[in-house]
Amino acid sequence: MPRPSDAPRALRHTDVLRRHLPLDGTRLLDIGAGAGRLTGWMRKNGAKALALDPQASLRPDVVATAEAMPFAASSFDGAIFFNSLHHVPRAKQARALAEAARVLCAGAPLLVVEPLAEGTHFTLLQPLDDETEIRAAAAKAVDEAKGFERTADFVYPTVLVQKSVNDVIGHFVAADPDRASLVDRQRAEVERRYRELGRPHEDGVAFDQPMRLIALRRRG
Repeated sequence: MPRPSDAPRALRHTDVLRRHLPLDGTRLLDIGAGAGRLTGWMRKNGAKALALDPQASLRPDVVATAEAMPFAASSFDGAIFFNSLHHVPRAKQARALAEAARVLCAGAPLLVVEPLAEGTHFTLLQPLDDETEIRAAAAKAVDEAKGFERTADFVYPTVLVQKSVNDVIGHFVAADPDRASLVDRQRAEVERRYRELGRPHEDGVAFDQPMRLIALRRRG
């Protein structure tokens, strides 16, 4: 395994986000919120945040898709796609960004934070789910989005810590039980990559995942 000193200095997502997202008293929309951890953080920091996700089982505030949001125009002071735009079907990503523009007030920020198709964490999971093309499609959709001006665009390093290869596989299957047969076929390769790519961490084994943040502003 690589030595711990080989790792880039990781950043916390929240430390990065607070520099680009207004929090105090603002109406924020977490698009593709998943279990709502980011929504909760925004609320604790003073925002009037709503979680939107298509999966009712995750109990978001609003069950809806990103490409068909049930809100009036100019309803929010800011919005974020955090690790979620690439989960929108490729043919609907442009529509999802157009919907974000519609529900934002003039001058409001939209953050799009996406994992790059690189880093040891990406390589670890690549035999199970190679997202190279869909992540590139999401980036292209942002480049082509109408109604925004870009205010920031940068990559920052993050680290994901795993307790064991069983935890990695368990989380992967929990998101979609139909993946179990794929895991059976690829388990040996994932185990090999886990041993070779991970590095020791006090809480388990660490893997690097570069993230790209694009900050947009809704044109008036």
